[in-house]
Amino acid sequence: MQCFDYYIMKLTHMLYPHTFLDKAHDVIQLNRVTEAAPGDTVTLDCFFPVAFKTEPLSWYKQTLGQKPFLVARSSRGTLSWDPLFSEDSQNGRMNIQRSDGVFNLTITKITSSDEATYYCTWTVYQQVKFGNGTFLALKGNTRVFQQNTPTIQEL
Repeated sequence: MQCFDYYIMKLTHMLYPHTFLDKAHDVIQLNRVTEAAPGDTVTLDCFFPVAFKTEPLSWYKQTLGQKPFLVARSSRGTLSWDPLFSEDSQNGRMNIQRSDGVFNLTITKITSSDEATYYCTWTVYQQVKFGNGTFLALKGNTRVFQQNTPTIQEL
């Protein structure tokens, strides 16, 4: 029966793609900003539709001015996860909690290098859905970032 349901959903998506992946199927990251002191442990929440619990899920980290990079991924059809492309996830500072509708990222022993925006994503029918992202801010960090915008004379 599960295989039949999959093909019905796939057919529905092909015929009515605008109704299939609506707001009810979004990745939800509740906290837009989380603040932590050096040495703290934080958990970044990620919620997704339980109906798609076997679809691939990922966490991306994006530091200011850099491209996002993959830090952890959960394969299709499993509740296990693989640390990828991240020394922090391989040395045990990052960990994933995956259960029905939940794919949380925990980071231990926070350092300044952890300050970034973290995006939870899931992929269904070759479409990647991003959460809004959670910015992990380091307490006591008083850096002020100034965006350089070209003036007419510089162009």
